[in-house]
Amino acid sequence: LGILALEATRSGALVVGEDLGTVPPDVPPALKERNMLSSKVLYFERTSNGGFKPSKSYSEMSLATANTHDMPTLAGWWDGLDIELRNDAGQLGSRAKGEADREVKKARAERAREKIALLRRLAAEGMLPAPREPGSGTELRRAVHDFLCMTPAALVGVSIDDIVAERNPVNLPGIGPDDFSSWTRRLRMPIEELRADTTISEVLGCAGRRGGS
Repeated sequence: LGILALEATRSGALVVGEDLGTVPPDVPPALKERNMLSSKVLYFERTSNGGFKPSKSYSEMSLATANTHDMPTLAGWWDGLDIELRNDAGQLGSRAKGEADREVKKARAERAREKIALLRRLAAEGMLPAPREPGSGTELRRAVHDFLCMTPAALVGVSIDDIVAERNPVNLPGIGPDDFSSWTRRLRMPIEELRADTTISEVLGCAGRRGGS
């Protein structure tokens, strides 16, 4: 970490630690001591009762994002597509139909609760007028991006998949190519069309003004 901090200082670079999942307790303070940013992902920033943490709780020394390349896109998460894909790949229970059906039902119920919790958080912070499902996916993704911009995080990362409402993930971790072809999916919208799409700036919300990456 010392060498990394030294080289980052020499080159004028920022270092973001991928401190997600199972992280040894000494890692976060080590990153903070060396002014390295932490990773804060909306899906993971939850309270003990399952709610989403308020924007002010995010660390200043962090990169805030809605998801990562190993997680479902916003549109896919909202539709529960990741649950269906994990089930098709055999990640939810065994291949036995009865067990898989129970796991899918459980996962869908949990996702329904998560969606309600997210709507409540976005409404509580003024990103939505009420904790009800927005009339369009564009409005929902804009609200999420506005929420990320409200955090004190030093950086906000915005995924191009979320900008263009991509439903399919680019990667399904732990799954072989026979069950899911990771890293081969093309973006549903050609790059040449992005500049002409009038919804892009709306979906970005304040991220377009904040300088999200």
